Formats: sequence, structure tokens, C-alpha cells
Amino acid sequence: CDGGIYIGKRKFSCWDSHDRQNIRRAIIHSCNSFFYRTGIILGPETIHEYALKFGLARPTGIELPYEAAGFLPHPLWRRVYKLQKWFEGDTANFSIGQGDALVTPIQLCRMLAVFANRGFLVSPYIVKAIDSQDASYYKKRLTKVPIKESTINYIRSALRDTVLEPKGTANALASLTVGVAGKTGTAQVPRGLPHSWFSGFFPFKDPKFAICVLLESGGSGTAACVVARQIIQGMIDQGLIEDKHAID
Repeated sequence: CDGGIYIGKRKFSCWDSHDRQNIRRAIIHSCNSFFYRTGIILGPETIHEYALKFGLARPTGIELPYEAAGFLPHPLWRRVYKLQKWFEGDTANFSIGQGDALVTPIQLCRMLAVFANRGFLVSPYIVKAIDSQDASYYKKRLTKVPIKESTINYIRSALRDTVLEPKGTANALASLTVGVAGKTGTAQVPRGLPHSWFSGFFPFKDPKFAICVLLESGGSGTAACVVARQIIQGMIDQGLIEDKHAID
């Protein structure tokens, strides 16, 4: 990564120059250039297929009114509904969640939870019991995501190092006494500062919680990390995280 890549005559920028990257380091540094190139190699159809498997572009079923489904673009959709061709630049944008892609915070929280629980897409719910009758039995649904255990472990490690490494984009969470893993993001908007994202899980060794913070027009992902840190610290202060989950 030397600050971006050229697709045709247009430069698709990265937010920094990261030199040589692999998947792990690209996650840690949030390197756009790496994911542009990887996305072009994979193709938009494969990205679309796996995004669906991770629960994007469909409601989670949580008991809240007006839940948005989100949207994932596809070359066929572009041709049928917009009467336009799909270009490599569209794939580059899709690779980092930009362009026509739309996701919700609960979808991203659910997606990161797949790496917390080692491979299952959960159906989130709010009501646990009604008149002391356990209703969670009817709400708990798990869907196995078809990815290898070795892949899950590799991504989990990268998400943890995104917090631990000094140049990791989520390093603002490293000072907590509980191990957090996760990924930052910035969503560009037509006007003003980009939206700031952080989604992750904790405690790392034995995860019990998944979290997603979205700050509209918050700027870089660091801002969302600061809010996430305040939330998690508040949970620690209130005794919601047991001492045995303290960081090693």
C-alpha cells in the first residue's frame, strides 16, 4: 500500500501508506488498498455471496419496529435496475463497504459475533421472559456459517491485534482491563465528516458480549472506539464483567 491504487485513470485512496500487507495486517491497519486488490481478485459475486452468509442485506428479526434490511449491490442488479455496467471501481468500493452497500449496526454486531462464538450467526432478541416464563427458548436460533475453524481463529487473532498493536486502528481500547477484539470503520457520506464505526466482542478468551458503536459524522473510527471504551469501562465498574475475565 503506497496510499491507494489506480483503477483505470482514477485513484482509489487509502487513508495512509501501509507498505506490504497481508490479511492480518490489513485488518489491523484498516488498509483500503489491500481490500481493493483482494476484492477485485475475488469478484463482486463472491463478496455478495459471503456477505449474505454473514447475515447482511436481511433483517435480523430482532423485536424492534421498522428494522431496515440494508442492501448489497450486485452486477445483475446494476444491469437490470440501473441499466448500467458494473466496473472494477464498483468492486473496489464494495470491497470496503462503500458505494451502494448499506448495513445496520445490529447486522455488524451480529456479524462480529460470528467470530466471538466461533462460527454461528445468532438471532438477536430482547424479551427473555414473560410473566416469569422463559421465552428465550423460542427465540434462540443459530445458523452455522460455512467457514473453516482455522479461518475463524486467524481472523479472531487479527481482530485482537487491531486493539493490541500500537498502530492498530482500535488501539484506544488497549488500556481496558478486559481483552477486546474488533474492527473500526469509516463510512463516507455525501457531505460532512464520515460516520465512525467500531464493532467487536469481549472478553476475548471467553466472549460474552458483542458491541457496535456508530457515530454519525464522527470522523475516524477512533471516535467510536472512545465511546466503546467508555461503555465497556462502565460495565467493568458495575461488575457486569467477572474478575476471571480480566486481561492476562
